Amino acid sequence: MSHSRAALSLGIAVLVVSCASSNSPTHITRSKTSATITVQSDGKVDQETVELCSRNGLTVKGVPVPSQIMWIAEDTSATLTIDFPDTGQNCIRAIRCSGNICNAITNTNVHGGNTQCTYHVSLNGTVTDPIVIIDNCCP
Repeated sequence: MSHSRAALSLGIAVLVVSCASSNSPTHITRSKTSATITVQSDGKVDQETVELCSRNGLTVKGVPVPSQIMWIAEDTSATLTIDFPDTGQNCIRAIRCSGNICNAITNTNVHGGNTQCTYHVSLNGTVTDPIVIIDNCCP
């Protein structure tokens, strides 16, 4: 067995053991080009404020690509609704909810600095008011 293959095997073994022995809760990694927000059974979100770029780069034709937000209710049988009541906030271009999942894309026409938008989360009738901040930036 070559030295690189032996080193790779050892590295994989260390990762498997360290992952198996870890007792820490799952951590969702966030970036400024997408977000996944967990809605807990009490209707509260795991992150009160989410900050995203208004666009995630450009296509080859120069069209801005929106960033994405996904809300997932922990209860798979729940009905989740996300509402941005003030349409003048201009953070979200489209939103779609189905069952316990909602997806949205950012408005790529945000100008200036940060645009802060409040929204309502409704989970089987329980409503909370978190915040989305859209940055006029590009990664």
